Amino acid sequence: MLFEVVRGDTLIGTHRLDFTHRDNELVVHVEIALEVEVAWIPVFRYEHTNHEVWRDGRLVHLESRTHDDGTDHVVRAHHDGQALVVEGDDGFVTVESDMLTTSYWHPETPTRNRLLDTQKGRIKEVFHVPAGIDRMNVASEYLEARRYEASGDLDLTIWYSLQGAWCGLRFDARGEQVNYHAVNVPDQETWKQITSLIGA
Repeated sequence: MLFEVVRGDTLIGTHRLDFTHRDNELVVHVEIALEVEVAWIPVFRYEHTNHEVWRDGRLVHLESRTHDDGTDHVVRAHHDGQALVVEGDDGFVTVESDMLTTSYWHPETPTRNRLLDTQKGRIKEVFHVPAGIDRMNVASEYLEARRYEASGDLDLTIWYSLQGAWCGLRFDARGEQVNYHAVNVPDQETWKQITSLIGA
């Protein structure tokens, strides 16, 4: 799953997700690389890697590293059999065992009011409101996608295909609109295999 990230009219980077089936686990690896330039001089850089392991429909391991324009963050999480134990910017916190993350790929994301922030290890309170169905250009094809408006700790618009695959994102950053354009998404059969591993 690959997105080009555009700020205003300028391409500033990519957001990539790789899915691997390992034994009875789904492994999701996320890489984000963004850079904003003014007059060919870099003025902002953001890099994020996130490794998630899902088993029996639950997140059992997470490790992320983020470089946010000079500030570094590390988040680690593991399932202890009862709940998800998270170590982030604010120390340790224990959250519900079926917690989803701000990686956004999980098809049940817009049904949840609490998400684990993979950058800082904090809980985001978020409210998703269905806002209709749009026709979108996804991987050079037009398809229908459900749009959700998110508010609370997250302020963004997010799209999922009718099959539940994440296919678009939009938010404001430093006075400019940022858009995610899907360059590549799993085909229906591959997506069905991915979601079967998480019971979705």
